[in-house]
Amino acid sequence: MTIVAKFGGSSLANAERIIQACDIIQSSHERSCIVVSAPGAQYPGDIKVTDALGMLVNAMRDRDEQGVKTARAFVQQRFEAIVDDLNIDFDLQTHLRVIREACERNGCSAKDWIISRGEWLNAQIVAKKLGYTFIDAEDFICLNGNQRWNPEYTKAAWRNLDLPRERIVVPGYYGRDNVEQTRTFKRGGSDITGAIMAVLLDAQKYENWTDVDGVLVADPRITQNPLCIPEITYLELRELAYMGARVLNPESLIPELRQKGITVHVRNTFNPDTPGTKIVPEATEDRIPGSVVGIAGRKGFSSIDIYSYLMQEQVGFVGTATAKLAVHDISIDHVPTGIDMLSLVIASDQLDGKADQIQRALQQSNDPDSMVITNDLALICVVGSAMANNPGVLMRAAKAFADADVNIELVSQARGEKSMVFGIKEDDYERAVTSIYAEFFE
Repeated sequence: MTIVAKFGGSSLANAERIIQACDIIQSSHERSCIVVSAPGAQYPGDIKVTDALGMLVNAMRDRDEQGVKTARAFVQQRFEAIVDDLNIDFDLQTHLRVIREACERNGCSAKDWIISRGEWLNAQIVAKKLGYTFIDAEDFICLNGNQRWNPEYTKAAWRNLDLPRERIVVPGYYGRDNVEQTRTFKRGGSDITGAIMAVLLDAQKYENWTDVDGVLVADPRITQNPLCIPEITYLELRELAYMGARVLNPESLIPELRQKGITVHVRNTFNPDTPGTKIVPEATEDRIPGSVVGIAGRKGFSSIDIYSYLMQEQVGFVGTATAKLAVHDISIDHVPTGIDMLSLVIASDQLDGKADQIQRALQQSNDPDSMVITNDLALICVVGSAMANNPGVLMRAAKAFADADVNIELVSQARGEKSMVFGIKEDDYERAVTSIYAEFFE
């Protein structure tokens, strides 16, 4: 079996944690490819190396000499402490000089290159500690202009790379574009690099080592000691991740992972004996009992409620309304409808400075009888692939809302869907999540 193992910033924040990660890696010869993040925070309030490098870029842009010195000193001291405590033969000063000279030569125009140097350095340090081969992600991972990977060019570059395919360490988070410039993924992009490596190596498993026991059933900031989900499908996790459950970057669940049947295993570096959460292409027979796998949600939504008598007889009414929002660069999250009512649920921040303009455009295009924008909504998503074949789930969810004295403002569920989405007032959000968790998991 080939395993790709990605270790996050919290798992590699200092020498002690790097040693712990290396012990995990060396406990199985199947972990043949290691993907590395930049050192993260060592304690609450500590600065992540990537954030410090971002401060360096900003200070150079603002010509803030003291800010440049402070950020540079922080990065240097963090890596000096790591190398000294690991007691490895690593020429750190040469690498730091390369970074410093590039900053002086290119300034903040090399933003992505500078911000990615935390992964670049940390991966070389981990490779030295393990005795593995360092392979720079820039040599083969290709990104498009939208910060997404280009599978075709990446696979071709990987095939042409005359380097080992096992016992390798690859830095996460960055690659290059079609003109050979360094480009980063969005934050959390090391998860994406790990997924890419699993696809390129035809791995059977992609381990994502982090600082939690796995994907939790509900938000631990709201629900006390929520259960850990032992198994969840790709599609179920996408639903939870979209609504705020962010144990790993949802963009890392690239289609090729699922197509190749690769299991993603979320595990805790600091509690490696726990089973974690397995993300699988299709649910197995012995999965978690019951039809609901998890609960997620977030605040900050608005609903544009359009009423038009005999709406169902007006051909193209819904399409015309959604097209108007697209013209104003507004994406729609949900579209609950009735016979004479259409609700367009969107993230509230998209309406900033546009609300009156949007209302005028919809009034002109759809000529509704009335239209109201409702703000301060929260969405709660109840997820489970077996819900469609399990009578009574909607009834139990409604009961949980009623038990918490929470009024349901809207409901969205497609036929055969793996989730139900409920819209409620933001002030009721925490109380509703607690009640739903109690109904399905306690």
